[in-house]
Amino acid sequence: MNKITTLFCQFLLLILLTRKIVSGSSLHSNTYEQLHFLETFENSTTTNLPLHEWEPTKQKNYHGSFVRKASNITDEHGDDYVLVAEKAGYYYGYSHVFETPFSPINDDHGLVLQYSTTFSEFITCGGGYIKLFYKFKPKKLGQKTNYAIMFGPDICGGNNNIHFIYTRKNPNNKNLEERKLKNPPQAPMDHLSHLYTLVLDRANRFQMYLDMELIREGNLLDDFEGVHHPSMDDPNDKPPEDWVDDYWIRDPSDLPPEDWTDEEYVIDVDAFTPQEWDVVQDGEWEPPLIANEKWKKKWVQRKILNPEWRGEWEPRKIYDKLYWDDRTPYKLDTIYGIGFEIWSVNKNVFFDDIILSTNDHKSLIWDYAEKIWKPKYNTQLKNQSLLEN
Repeated sequence: MNKITTLFCQFLLLILLTRKIVSGSSLHSNTYEQLHFLETFENSTTTNLPLHEWEPTKQKNYHGSFVRKASNITDEHGDDYVLVAEKAGYYYGYSHVFETPFSPINDDHGLVLQYSTTFSEFITCGGGYIKLFYKFKPKKLGQKTNYAIMFGPDICGGNNNIHFIYTRKNPNNKNLEERKLKNPPQAPMDHLSHLYTLVLDRANRFQMYLDMELIREGNLLDDFEGVHHPSMDDPNDKPPEDWVDDYWIRDPSDLPPEDWTDEEYVIDVDAFTPQEWDVVQDGEWEPPLIANEKWKKKWVQRKILNPEWRGEWEPRKIYDKLYWDDRTPYKLDTIYGIGFEIWSVNKNVFFDDIILSTNDHKSLIWDYAEKIWKPKYNTQLKNQSLLEN
């Protein structure tokens, strides 16, 4: 078999793997109809699931257009369709309004949000996150649109975080306040489809999953910035003018020996001006420096405890007027829609497999991930392995 024939056979094998039938991936409305929202971007004639209506924003500067098109993975019904942010260097706004609003505040089951995203090219800077919105107008979707949850990867330069931010309306001033997860986990930087899952439960706990593996869990109050506490530092309290912050000071009684020298180099007294030296052309001659034989090391004065130090200064505590006893942060206000409000330097960012439902449907959501998303992911892994080999 010659080289051309071998390469042709490898090419055919790659096509067969890419067009591989994903076993068990048939979607049926009677299986997943219990979910509050499911978007696969597939044809309803083959999946028995609705293709939802999505609407672009008309806001100024949001010139990026999402398109629905086939990815390089197929199932027994044909091409796998995804939502794609096609062009580079644009702001994108695209959303769907639920037929029936999702009301965590009236439910005691928490919620599960899940979707997949793919950076099909090397990502330098851009968002791949999804948002759940409070009451909003799709045509006016923008950065200032009130959202309930922002979740997913946000990559730029050296930062590649998987963000989780949720918002609560403060009853003291009626403002919507962001609560941002401290030390968010890192997002993968490859070109594979990755599944992001967020779970909120009625114990005010959260779990974050990447590709069905738990990567972070915690408390919706303790692990977030922006949560008010009963007391706070008084911003107007300042330390006294004579306050000493230095715990250590130099010992004034510790002095170097009388014969100590700090000069590591000294002038070579035996050097003389070269005969060929021309003051007019070469300038004033200066003797060279040589190592000082008397030099031992640099003198360092020892340190002692500062007798005037009284401790670390702390501002007095005052009552935080914005504090409120938020006992059920998982019960977000009514959510009216879902969508993407992103900016990306790179092109061809894919979104798919979007699910929102209550926590009591978590097993059904994992079933979807196992039967629908995972086979596509495994196919991508095989294709990648073939190309690398």
